[in-house]
Amino acid sequence: MSIVVKRSFPVSRTDLAMAGALLLVAGIAWMVVIGQAHTMGAMTADRARAMADMGMGKPGLVTVPGLLGYVGAWGVMMAAMMLPSALPMMLLYRRVSGGTNQGASIPTTGLFVLGYLIVWTALGVPLYLGKQALAREFNHDPRLGALAPYGVGVILVMAALYQFTRLKAACLRTCRSPLAFLMEHWRAGARGALPLSVEHALYCVGCCWGLMAVLVVAGAMGIVWASTIALLVFAEKLLPRGRLTGGAAGVLLLALGAAVLLHPTFSTVLSST
Repeated sequence: MSIVVKRSFPVSRTDLAMAGALLLVAGIAWMVVIGQAHTMGAMTADRARAMADMGMGKPGLVTVPGLLGYVGAWGVMMAAMMLPSALPMMLLYRRVSGGTNQGASIPTTGLFVLGYLIVWTALGVPLYLGKQALAREFNHDPRLGALAPYGVGVILVMAALYQFTRLKAACLRTCRSPLAFLMEHWRAGARGALPLSVEHALYCVGCCWGLMAVLVVAGAMGIVWASTIALLVFAEKLLPRGRLTGGAAGVLLLALGAAVLLHPTFSTVLSST
């Protein structure tokens, strides 16, 4: 199936409505994330104990409620952080899919957005399992807790170095060129929407996984870190000098990693922001 590409895509009312809807979803997700942060900050000892009894907050214990709770919270955070930077791709896909006359473009675009969010939400599963595995080891040997700040420092350094790798550059180039991606990987119709969006989301994960590791390990999924990384992802993908922004972020992460490795107590400052 060939793809029909017009020289220009005039903005339509449908484009504006779709952009508004996606930004509204992202805005609601941000409100939920902020509300969750405030709730966790104000959580009483009784409520924390009740959550632990249900397996949702007990360190090292893998449970279905705990998994669903963590992945749900992670999925909402990813919708808040990633939808704004993915908006140009979503709008372009809607216009292109409509241009191939493969049926109604809005439902098909909905599948495309859904596939993108599914991939980012699914990333929460290994994160939860890894988090609980580490907590289990720390509970088994409390002396390992003294090494935790060094682990944070190593993650920061790894994320910093990844910003300068060829894989990062290749994934970022794909994210910054949505039309080129669609022309090369096009799958028409509703059947192709999910596979196409999953493929694009995997490139997006390849571009941003280091920053997300920093969010989880150093920032403890805090609001300041989440908003900062969301702005960085937006700048990398959409601004004219996005690649330079990514390089500057790499230098900053390297400096933070070195600071933590030299002064482990600095990790508590990072996790408290």
